[in-house]
Amino acid sequence: MVTIEPKQKPRVGAGPIYVDTEEGFVKQIEINGACNVPGRSSAINKREKIKQFSTKARRRLIKVLCRFPHWWRFRFEFGFADDMMEGKTLEEKARYGYTVLHRTQDLIKAKYPDLQIIYKREWQGRKSGKNKGESCPHYHFMAYGPGWTGERYTQMFTHVALKWVSYSKTKEIGKALAVIMHRKSFGFLRENDRYVTYFAKYVSKKSTIEGEGIGRFWGMVGPVEQAEGEEQKVSDGETIWLKRFLRGYLRSTQKRKKRLKDGSVVMVRPKRRYEKALRNDGFAGFVAIRGETVRRVLDLIQEPR
Repeated sequence: MVTIEPKQKPRVGAGPIYVDTEEGFVKQIEINGACNVPGRSSAINKREKIKQFSTKARRRLIKVLCRFPHWWRFRFEFGFADDMMEGKTLEEKARYGYTVLHRTQDLIKAKYPDLQIIYKREWQGRKSGKNKGESCPHYHFMAYGPGWTGERYTQMFTHVALKWVSYSKTKEIGKALAVIMHRKSFGFLRENDRYVTYFAKYVSKKSTIEGEGIGRFWGMVGPVEQAEGEEQKVSDGETIWLKRFLRGYLRSTQKRKKRLKDGSVVMVRPKRRYEKALRNDGFAGFVAIRGETVRRVLDLIQEPR
C-alpha cells in the first residue's frame, strides 16, 4: 500500500471523539474539555445513527486488509431464512442481524481465541421466496488461524454455521442449513486470492442501501494483526515520478464498460477523480497495490537517469 500522509493537526484537550455502541448504531461525540472528574467528560452528545456504508468506512476497511501481515486462508458467508426477515423494517432487520452476529462473535472468541476474522455486511435483494425483491442483510467472513490445518477450518465452520442457524431461531431449519452449508457458501483462499479484492473493493449499489439506523457495515472478531508500514523516503523529483505512475495505474483500473439490465453493454467515461487529485501538490491519501509491485516501482524511479 502506497500512502501519502497528510499533515497532522496539533491535538487539543477538547474535541470530538467517537465511541461505538455494541450494536454499532450510535456514535457519541463532542467531549468538552471542562471536566470535573478525570477521564470523564462533562457532556456527551449523541450523533445520528449510521445510515450508509460511507467512503471513510470503506477506506478504513481497505487499510485494515492492506496492513494484515498474513494471507486470509478461509472464507464463509452467512444469511438469514425468510421467516426471520418477513415483515421487518430495514432497521429491525439490521438489529436482528447484529443480535445473531454478536452471539456468534462471543462463541468464536470463547472457542477459537487464536482465530482472526474480519467481516463485511451487504444488503442483497431476495430473488425468490416470501421476501422476493426486499433487501436483507448478508455477511461475508474471512478467517486466519496461526498454524491451522484445513481440517480445523472445516470443523470450525461447521460448528459456527450450526450455531448461527440456532441463534437465528428460524423455524425453516432445513432450508437455512441447505443454504448456509452449500459448497458456494464457504471455501479456502489462496495467496493473493481475488476474493480478498472483491471483499475490499467491490461495493454494489444494492449492498450499500441507505436507511435509518442500519448500523455498521464491517468489523472484526477478536484482535486482527496489523503490521507497521515500511517507510521509504523519496526526493521531490522521485515523488513526481511516483505520482505519474500512480495516475497511470489508476487509469488502467477505471471501469469503462457497464452492463445494463437488458443485458446490453455500453461504454462509460471514467470520472478520473483520483488521477486529477494526484496532480495537486497538497494531495494526501493512499493507493492499495501489492508490496512487491510497490518495491519494483520505487526501484525504477530511484534509478539514476
